[in-house]
Amino acid sequence: MRGKEDYSKLWKDIAAFNHRLNLKDRGHLDELKRAHQPELLRTVYHLEPVPGQTGAVFLCNNSVVGIELAPDTAFWSDLHTPLVMYCYAPLGLINDVEGTTLWTGEILAVEKLKSLDDLQSRWSTLVAQRQERVNQWMDKLRALPILSSQVEQEQGQNQLLTIEIEDFVGQMVLQDQKPAYVSLSRKSDRK
Repeated sequence: MRGKEDYSKLWKDIAAFNHRLNLKDRGHLDELKRAHQPELLRTVYHLEPVPGQTGAVFLCNNSVVGIELAPDTAFWSDLHTPLVMYCYAPLGLINDVEGTTLWTGEILAVEKLKSLDDLQSRWSTLVAQRQERVNQWMDKLRALPILSSQVEQEQGQNQLLTIEIEDFVGQMVLQDQKPAYVSLSRKSDRK
């Protein structure tokens, strides 16, 4: 795809994805939007950003499928909805179409609640457990060596790189040799 300047480079992959969702084999997101807009929006609402958020690790069936890091909260706020709606929410739709059993995650236990304080305590424990899982994933991801990188553009102290890290590919913007923006997706196992 490198070096191809028009959007048609994406049409074949979008058409194949639409086919997986039993939609018309057309290289346009309109098929997806028309058929699944309510589900896509519901996912955006379920994954709404929290104050101060500048990125996310996206999972599908308890497997990391994407890593996104924005330079600041305003950038993340602008990026969040289209990223979730058209990049990550559609992956969940495949589960329904292909009959994959969903991983349900941790559930907040509400049986035998004694008070609102008890609920708050259980919620805090669950949040801490989830954060610990995220921290463990991030530690593993940070330790992965960059297998290849190619500078696509340079402007002053900024560089746009295409990178490959084990099971992930994507792009990174470095400002003064520090990551300012990162977008990595799990490599597809489909041809």
